[in-house]
Amino acid sequence: MIKLPKKDKYTVGLMTGSFHTDYSFHLADVLCKALDKDNIQIVLMQSLDAIRYLSLNSIVDDNFDSHYYSIFEYGKYLELDLLIVSLGTISAIPSSISTIEFFEPFKEIPTIVIEDDTPMDNSIYITVNNYQGMYACVNHLIQEHELKNILYVSGPLTAPDARVRLDSYKNAMKDNNLIVEDKMIAYGDFTDHVDNLIEELLDNNPDAQAICCANDEMAESAYRVLNQRGLIIGKDIMVTGFDDKDSAKYMDPPLTTVRQSSDKIAEYVSNVIDDLIAEKEVSSAIIDAELIIRESCGCDDNSNNNIDTDNISNEIIVDERTKMKAFQKRGIINSLLLRNLLSKGLTSQKYFERIGHIISDLGAKKAYICLTDKPIKLNKQTEYFLPKTLTLYLSVDNGSIKAKGFDEGEVLDYNQLSSIFKKQIEKGKQLAIFPLFYQNRHYGALFVELDHKDMFFYYTLSLELGTGLYFMQIELSNQKSQRELEEQNRILDYLASHDSLTSCYNRTEAIRLANTMMESKKYNKFVIVVADLDYLKRINDTFGHYEGDIAIKQTAEILKDALPDGGIIGRAGGDEFICFFPYKDNYNPEQFIQIVNLKCAVYNKTSDKDYELNISVGYHCFDIDDKEEIDTLFKKADDHLYVNKKKRKNSVMKNNDSVFI
Repeated sequence: MIKLPKKDKYTVGLMTGSFHTDYSFHLADVLCKALDKDNIQIVLMQSLDAIRYLSLNSIVDDNFDSHYYSIFEYGKYLELDLLIVSLGTISAIPSSISTIEFFEPFKEIPTIVIEDDTPMDNSIYITVNNYQGMYACVNHLIQEHELKNILYVSGPLTAPDARVRLDSYKNAMKDNNLIVEDKMIAYGDFTDHVDNLIEELLDNNPDAQAICCANDEMAESAYRVLNQRGLIIGKDIMVTGFDDKDSAKYMDPPLTTVRQSSDKIAEYVSNVIDDLIAEKEVSSAIIDAELIIRESCGCDDNSNNNIDTDNISNEIIVDERTKMKAFQKRGIINSLLLRNLLSKGLTSQKYFERIGHIISDLGAKKAYICLTDKPIKLNKQTEYFLPKTLTLYLSVDNGSIKAKGFDEGEVLDYNQLSSIFKKQIEKGKQLAIFPLFYQNRHYGALFVELDHKDMFFYYTLSLELGTGLYFMQIELSNQKSQRELEEQNRILDYLASHDSLTSCYNRTEAIRLANTMMESKKYNKFVIVVADLDYLKRINDTFGHYEGDIAIKQTAEILKDALPDGGIIGRAGGDEFICFFPYKDNYNPEQFIQIVNLKCAVYNKTSDKDYELNISVGYHCFDIDDKEEIDTLFKKADDHLYVNKKKRKNSVMKNNDSVFI
């Protein structure tokens, strides 16, 4: 017996397969409507399989299904009180996993299983009598129409109802003493994209009298192939389906099929949940299937005599046009999405913020993007595991958009995430989960409040977001590489133009900048200076080259401080420096020398060094119209330097009258 905890509100997970089949969509639709109650919040976990939907195996990698299998793992973050699993519609379950193994991670959660009657603890099942329904259909073809060569199009054998229907077909044939060969069976995927399989089936069985399909959608594919071959359905060859979807009675000819009532399933599920909340005992159930006979099997169809087919056809056309307009509108949105999301220089915070605005503009009141610490790389041998934490990068809450960059996301555990996700969902809406991935890289999930009818659109949106995350990371990596390259170039440029010891320009760069300043013709008169440190060799010999370097660096600082604004200083080599600055009335070269001498005196008085710092300076003033070569100008300044050197102190040592040359 399964039980629910006593609560004011229950979180119910609805796991289904793809909504691209009418049965999956209709089942989810009636379940969402039946469970639209104040004390229930529905979480949609849909394993939408685009590979089978579009028949695009060539462009989708082998890990595609694995990403969607992860949806069921993410459901744990919601702390579900009850699971409803439409097992027959879920195609993303690996074929090697049994039903019991599939449910092992959820064994603590009370579960209602649809389309499978495997006995399990803490669960009940609700299933249509697939065996009885398919047996009645095949038997009708044999007994009423005396057919013998009946082909069969099966659903995927990973789906339990597909296995049961296939067994029922084989047994019905066997019980009527008819042989079934392997070439008489094709294995489809429950979609209407099995034309190639039916073509092959007919080629291998040219004397076929009927095609019995495991669902109505594959019957649509059979109709298409048979019409192309010029065969009249219901006369030249018979076709049957299973499900009795809404359009089955409007097919040409109307389709003979087996009705499994989604409405009855939803009603039973709703009653079970009400009983569980009321603490009553509940039990499993098998709902009878009903054979619906129409013209596609060769029978006369009297079921539509009182139906105004013209009005119904018009309603269908209007409805389809409305859906098509909505699809086109949202298709354009998806086409423009990546163009809007990705741009050069885009930051991760801005990326998530743009996603938030897109989702909000689409009408979602609540949405969250939560990612793993780093992308999980899936392969055929990798079992998906649920991380103990997710990082929240985007939250949309009634128009309020909060986005974080990759270095700023909020790391949250199960309990914290559950409290966020369990915020009040608008009546008539559900919380849905979509994995975000690109190829084998699994990034995390999108959680969004929506109407279940929008699941398909948000599925395509999530594919774009996963692709966007991949290219966003490439863009960020490129930006980082670009910054590193720019930094390396900046360092190289600096090293190429600066002296590493003093951080002054080197001689080449100083001369280049001096020429640039003169070419600008902003000033008419300039001063060129040559300066060097007195007795550097004695400092090196007495105190070591380390102290010599200190003296050189201090010399550079003193010269820098003496320069007027706009002045240039370069280290010419060793203890020699060159300076260049505009000649101004309020600042002449003699003032420059005075400042240098004053700063040397202050340093010598305040430093703890055993030597004194003395700087000899020579200069030359010139007009820009003189048009002398820069080397000539430096030589004139250098000549003046050596005149001044004769006036230098006789000793480098403090309190020492010895002469050092």
